Amino acid sequence: MPSKPPEVHVAVLCDDVRQEVNGKLSLMGLFTDFNVSNYQQPLPKFTVFVRLGFHSQGRRTLKLEARSHEGDFRVGFQGPIEANNQTEGYQQCIADVNFVFENVKIPREGLYSVDVSVDDHVVVQIPFVVKTEKPPVTQ
Repeated sequence: MPSKPPEVHVAVLCDDVRQEVNGKLSLMGLFTDFNVSNYQQPLPKFTVFVRLGFHSQGRRTLKLEARSHEGDFRVGFQGPIEANNQTEGYQQCIADVNFVFENVKIPREGLYSVDVSVDDHVVVQIPFVVKTEKPPVTQ
């Protein structure tokens, strides 16, 4: 019997995730758009942060894939994720995903997303827009 899909508590694109001394996480520079002036250059480094609530402990397969809306551009990562830290009094096992995309070259402007899959089932899509940066107008 397949397990229930996890609940998505948070799913964002940001510049950085910082671990604070008191155990809190700080998400820095949340965004949904990239302004690109040169498509031959990679996008700036960006982070995908996702907090998932699983209904049982265990190891699963996580896949993150940045892709174009048309499906002709895909780049990503696949690996294990552990859901073992059940907080006392809380009914879910929480797993945080903090993944940095670097050196990603986008082919053109348009609608893209980062698809987050657990055990081959997409649990959330984080959309983002790539726009061509217009040069400043001089007078």
